[in-house]
Amino acid sequence: MPLGYCGAYGVPFKLICAKYGYVVVGKGTTSGLWKEVSREAQVYQILQKAQASAVPVFLGTIDLAKKKNLHGVGEIRHMLVMGWGGDSIATMELTPGLLRDIHKSNKDIEALGIVHEDLRPENVLWNEELGRALIIDFHRPTLRCRPVLKRPREDAKRLRVL
Repeated sequence: MPLGYCGAYGVPFKLICAKYGYVVVGKGTTSGLWKEVSREAQVYQILQKAQASAVPVFLGTIDLAKKKNLHGVGEIRHMLVMGWGGDSIATMELTPGLLRDIHKSNKDIEALGIVHEDLRPENVLWNEELGRALIIDFHRPTLRCRPVLKRPREDAKRLRVL
């Protein structure tokens, strides 16, 4: 069942595993938009170290056996699947503490070489259990080369001693 409002590239769905009762979130999209949305899967792979602290846990992608037709959207055929990230902050008061938490999550993401490029309340969730802001919707990111830490050369060490 759809979970919220349709975004530019997909619709969130609440997915329930009937056998075990697990609830996860699927970002459903059409075949026409799948190329763009599937790039998000690559971004979540890069952000693996930030999962459950700055971004939701990414579980993978699925191609639906049965398409889901949504009025005004089209035929949903593909999904990104993630663990529950929390509630949207779009309707919350942006307190100084919440803004600090968003900044911390964004800094953690940027430390892994990803610049979000569309950071706004609609793309941030508050996870009460973690006490963290989790950032979502990576359809416009910029990949920044991460700096490589260089080891000091032996001759540079000797120059300092002289």
